Amino acid sequence: MVFLSVLLSFSSVQTKIANIVTSGINSKFDTSINIEKVDLSDLRNVKLINVIIKDHHQDTLIFAGSLNTSILNVRSLIQKDLQLGEIELANGKFLMRTYKGEDTNNLTVFVDKFDNEEENESENVFKLSTSSIHLNNVDFVLFDENKQSDPIVYYKEIIGDFDNFDIVGSNVNTDIRNFQVYENHDIKIENFNTNFSYSNIRMEFLDSKLQTENSNLEADIIFTYNDGELSDFTNKVIIDADIKKADLALVDLKKFYSEFGKNDKFHFSTKMNGTLNDFVLKNIDLKSDRNSVLKANVSLKDILDPDKFLLVGDIKKFSSSRDHLVNLLPNLLSKKLPASLDKFGNFTSSGKVKISRSDIFAVLNSRSDMGQTKVDLQLKNIDKKDNVTYKGKFEVVDFNFGKFANDSLIGFLSMVGEIDGKGFSIEKMDSKITGHITKHQYKGYTYSNIDINGIFKDKHFNGELRVDDPNIALVFKGLANFSSDKYIFDFEADVTFADFHELNLFTRDKRSILRGEIDMNL
Repeated sequence: MVFLSVLLSFSSVQTKIANIVTSGINSKFDTSINIEKVDLSDLRNVKLINVIIKDHHQDTLIFAGSLNTSILNVRSLIQKDLQLGEIELANGKFLMRTYKGEDTNNLTVFVDKFDNEEENESENVFKLSTSSIHLNNVDFVLFDENKQSDPIVYYKEIIGDFDNFDIVGSNVNTDIRNFQVYENHDIKIENFNTNFSYSNIRMEFLDSKLQTENSNLEADIIFTYNDGELSDFTNKVIIDADIKKADLALVDLKKFYSEFGKNDKFHFSTKMNGTLNDFVLKNIDLKSDRNSVLKANVSLKDILDPDKFLLVGDIKKFSSSRDHLVNLLPNLLSKKLPASLDKFGNFTSSGKVKISRSDIFAVLNSRSDMGQTKVDLQLKNIDKKDNVTYKGKFEVVDFNFGKFANDSLIGFLSMVGEIDGKGFSIEKMDSKITGHITKHQYKGYTYSNIDINGIFKDKHFNGELRVDDPNIALVFKGLANFSSDKYIFDFEADVTFADFHELNLFTRDKRSILRGEIDMNL
């Protein structure tokens, strides 16, 4: 035994053994695996030095500076059934690459060499199993030369354990534990655990738990794909994820997608299905640290392309404020929120929405500090702020129109109507309005039963007004200009009855009643 140990310590003997170990596998499966030395001087263990696995272009696929293990069954080694003890792999690199003009990445090409139907029938496929693989300082780099020459993603200084590691042909199963890594968005994953499996058509990450300095995630995630589709992960790989619990900081998400806001953290659960470029989130239950709440089903398309971005939502409950949304939503959306929304304060909405880069379709029922609103609106040019155009139906109940218009003489408004125009601020509004007003407060009096049909532009109203209130009944046709301190009226009115004293318009006399037909420029 001593003599054998000394013999196996010689470099030439180690090299010869390395050639014997790899030549059988390379010959059988048409692979290119090279091991510089196999150190068996400790008869209980084997140490592989400078292991290189090359891909079908003879470039490096996997490199390991050192790999330590023990062979549990020497006979199985000859039969390509590697039963190993615990493995320690240090100073390694894994370079996964899709070459220009090719659809399949080099890892899939390599793994497919071990997945031969005839071999499966004879139960003589390549097998490797170990109780644990410990990684120390391993880098993973992903290239797709069809898209760019630089890496798409990379993970540096990987530390962690792959327990119950098992390869049968092209199938891989393992339990990933205590995984730490620096990923290419400058985020350190402090701990990642999952039960992983891989095949030619499916990847599973079950019972996954991920932790960074700011965020946590618990989920089951399954990827399904056809041969060659991993190279177009964004559009072809189907993701089926059950996110059981997530505490995600926007400071982390912003590193993945710069359009996200900042200074907030949200806690949620949901189920996701689809590709990264076209997916659905079901049963979203979200609450942010800034008290935004969302319960909804949402579909998202082209989230990485601002010009094609599309969100369709079935909103059960959405509570927030413009200030919260600016911090929460991607800049793509938050920068388009009209400043006038600040006046609404906190609001809660439900209904359906469809949002693109420039348009919004919304059927919503909302309550806010301004009152209750119901809308069935189409908004266009939302990326042009005060030039937003809109068309549709609306209803407001006890809406604080005075606060919205910055006019202390005006109070609350209740109205149903239709609107077609542009601009949200009173100063820039240019809109055609038709509707019925059940409440309008002005100078301390509440008007009722008013029909309106006209155009409001530059703080001018030009149109027709029919009023059938207990203290005023009239038909008004003409212009009312509220753009200066002195209001200007140019109209014809058929006044059936108007009690100016009760209306608080003329209070010097206790009795101030008007009847008649009026043609006035005042």
